[in-house]
Amino acid sequence: MTALLVQELLGGRIVYGELNGFEHYWNYLPAEVEVDLTRHQYGTPYSVRLLGAVSRFVLLSDPNTLRRYEILVDSFLEKSGRGQTSRCPQG
Repeated sequence: MTALLVQELLGGRIVYGELNGFEHYWNYLPAEVEVDLTRHQYGTPYSVRLLGAVSRFVLLSDPNTLRRYEILVDSFLEKSGRGQTSRCPQG
C-alpha cells in the first residue's frame, strides 16, 4: 500500500521482489532514487531480490488491495490536511 501512495505523490515506478522470503513492494522515484518506507518491518539483516516492476493498475485491480489502499489514502489525507489525490489506477 505504501508504495502505491509514494508513487501517487512523487511519481516514479513500483518494483517488487522478495525481502527475507516475503513478497515486497517499493519505489524508484523519477531520478532513479530508491525509496522503501517499510523495509524496516522485515528486520535486519535482510536479503532483497528484485524481481521486476509492476503497474499500479495491476495492483489496484484486486478489490481487496483497492479497498486497503483507499483506507490508507483517506487516513493520509486526514492526518496530513492535504487535498484529494487522484486515486486513479495508472499504468
